[in-house]
Amino acid sequence: MKLFFHIIFGILFLYLLYLVSFSALNGEVIFSNDVARNFLLLQELDEKKIVLIGPRSSTQGLFYSSFLTYFNYPAYLIGQGNPVIVAWFWVFVSLIVFITSFFMVRKLFGTIAASFYVLIIAAKLVPKSSEIFEPMAMYWVMPVFLFTIIEYVRTKKLMYLIGHIISLSIFIHLSIGIGLQFLILSFTIIFYIVFESRKWKHLLSFLIIPVSLINIILFDIKYGFGMTKALLGTGSATRFFVSIPDWIGGRVHHATSLQLLDSQNFLWIPIFLTVMFFTYLSIKKDKKSRHIYILFLLYYFGYMTLSYFNKGILLVHYIYLLIPFTAMWLVSFLNGKYKTAFIPIVLVVLLLNIQFAQNFTKNLKASYIGKVQDSWVGLSNTARDIAKTYEGKEFGYYVFAPDAYAYQPRYAMLYHFKKEGAKAFEYKKMETTLVIAQAPPSNDKYMDYKWWVKVPVRIANEPKSIKDFPNGYKVLEYKLTKDEQKIPHDITIELGIHFR
Repeated sequence: MKLFFHIIFGILFLYLLYLVSFSALNGEVIFSNDVARNFLLLQELDEKKIVLIGPRSSTQGLFYSSFLTYFNYPAYLIGQGNPVIVAWFWVFVSLIVFITSFFMVRKLFGTIAASFYVLIIAAKLVPKSSEIFEPMAMYWVMPVFLFTIIEYVRTKKLMYLIGHIISLSIFIHLSIGIGLQFLILSFTIIFYIVFESRKWKHLLSFLIIPVSLINIILFDIKYGFGMTKALLGTGSATRFFVSIPDWIGGRVHHATSLQLLDSQNFLWIPIFLTVMFFTYLSIKKDKKSRHIYILFLLYYFGYMTLSYFNKGILLVHYIYLLIPFTAMWLVSFLNGKYKTAFIPIVLVVLLLNIQFAQNFTKNLKASYIGKVQDSWVGLSNTARDIAKTYEGKEFGYYVFAPDAYAYQPRYAMLYHFKKEGAKAFEYKKMETTLVIAQAPPSNDKYMDYKWWVKVPVRIANEPKSIKDFPNGYKVLEYKLTKDEQKIPHDITIELGIHFR
């Protein structure tokens, strides 16, 4: 029976690893604004070599750390800027996470629980595996974060506490807001354990955090504690960005869904109630594992409670990292007297997520790859076509996107024009000048390139030709006289991302 289980596990694991790497195998990266921005930052790091801070966050005045930029940099160098090579690096890191997670969960809950845990987090990773930005990296760190605090509470060993503090530091690097919430929870729990055990020297481990965040601290001091003020302002804000019923309803849904199933599947209701009931029983009757389930409750509902400071909707990056947390909570019941009750629940969760992963990859191949504006394949095809069309000829070009940032087409053009040796000059008017324009959003067709070309770019004449691409982009070719070439564009349209 054990051999049969191991064979089935091995087959499913290899299949899910294939699905995780599906995008990379097809040369695809979901090249959203955030992902494209991160590659522009890598490009800037390649030029400057040393940077202190990362991109702006969604909260005014807050910045991400440069941790992820440095983390991706070796793969960026190896691939000479190719996002697909970085995507393969992330597949490799994901494999390392699966393997290490297996051994950590096996130590806590046994082989069966560890096997199902790896399969669930692998299946849940598939839709995000080709998005190279912060939420996926936090997903990787969560198993270590949980394992180390569980083992520290059980053993009181310093090495587990240090591992936990390091994982906390990484959370803060990847998202200051999320990291500080977990810091509040962990410090409260650890202080209680230290107080009970009288191991006061263990509190010195928290010095790891300011040391690891020295780049952010120096940046904040240099710019008048702007990030500190922004954090305090976020915490003290009273105005809601959505209606209060929607705000409450969203949090209740996220808390009770456990992030284990698609939001349209109402099986999450009985699953949540079952998990809560058996958590209560475990705390009441199982002295050996009581601390584990208390930690699950404290961290999960503590995190959701602290989300009060976020007055808007909970975006995917805010809850995605909880999947490895809730998956560990679910599979923990496979180790003990409640195994029989939870085997069918875990199987249903796993099979539904495998089905979702399969559908995702099918949809990716059928309607995404090369066909939408965030497709790296589509952007690459557009850039290569331009380079081939104007091979050996000098041309200036401008990139346009309705959001005014145009990170995706800008990086694609910079990368491919350099790779193909195109004689292309960004933000420069020449006899042949191109405008590479992203399609307007479907709900507002007037947010197109026309006004932008005439006003800030200051090209008044009509394009000589317009070429449409399957991903919705248009390439407009203008022929400019020497006098027209001398008309300067509005300098504010030059899109730069600058570290400070």
